[in-house]
Amino acid sequence: MPLEDKVIGIVGLGLMGGSLGKALVQRRMCRKVLALCRRAEAAHEAVAGSAAHEADTTPELLKEADVVVLATPSRTIVRLLGELSPFYKLRAVVTDMGSVKRPIVEAMNGLPETVRAVGSHPMCGKEISGLSAADATLFQNKLWIISPTKRSTDESIELVVALATGVGARVKTMDADLHDTVAAAVSHFPMMLSAGLVATTERIGHTAPDVWELAASGFRDTTRIAAGDTKMVSDILLSNRDNVLKVSDACISILHEIQRMLAEGNDEELIEFLTRVRERRKGLFI
Repeated sequence: MPLEDKVIGIVGLGLMGGSLGKALVQRRMCRKVLALCRRAEAAHEAVAGSAAHEADTTPELLKEADVVVLATPSRTIVRLLGELSPFYKLRAVVTDMGSVKRPIVEAMNGLPETVRAVGSHPMCGKEISGLSAADATLFQNKLWIISPTKRSTDESIELVVALATGVGARVKTMDADLHDTVAAAVSHFPMMLSAGLVATTERIGHTAPDVWELAASGFRDTTRIAAGDTKMVSDILLSNRDNVLKVSDACISILHEIQRMLAEGNDEELIEFLTRVRERRKGLFI
């Protein structure tokens, strides 16, 4: 059965779930979009904002869904996978939008064999959260990672791929452990680093309050993600803490090297380091 004949249930209508719902509804990609929300007000807002055709606060809603997408924070996804199990339709495809894959894939591996589970993660977002920030174009030209599980089938993977490409994303299949290693470097540790930079500047500001007046575009760009959803960021960092700590150790080691160059006044070595980094950065985001 193609995606256009499916009923898709989305659990959690924040930025990611809401954006997916809006994209599905606007593009008429499936037969119906259902939304499971925590609050009645959010359910009403989901339908009124065209992020779902129907929405409710009771998981009974999911019994109609051919595809269930969990779009809550990662640790909540791990808990909900089992809690919602009695409400999954026979041979339903269950996937997610979680930022950390290993614990979710492990939880999916433990689901009943009647469930077709596929881990996934759209690599995109905003520093603002909630359904009010949802955007049907959020996934356009963004990378969407697919992490198969022991409960995946060729058909279930094809459906999740169709879902991702249908809302404009580019798909890449990746093992859950590798995903979490890479995501720690390019997504999760930058959250920690961005917060650390703001906190460091705040400490400087205790004795030099003019620091905030001088903060301009460079500071804005390097600290943008520090303005994000704190609960989401905390969930990501704790869910992937082993990998984030490894990246953090690597960064501390590099900072020590830079400190040494500065302490020694080693202009030649510092320029060589900065040039190498600049050339790597220039090759990105073209």
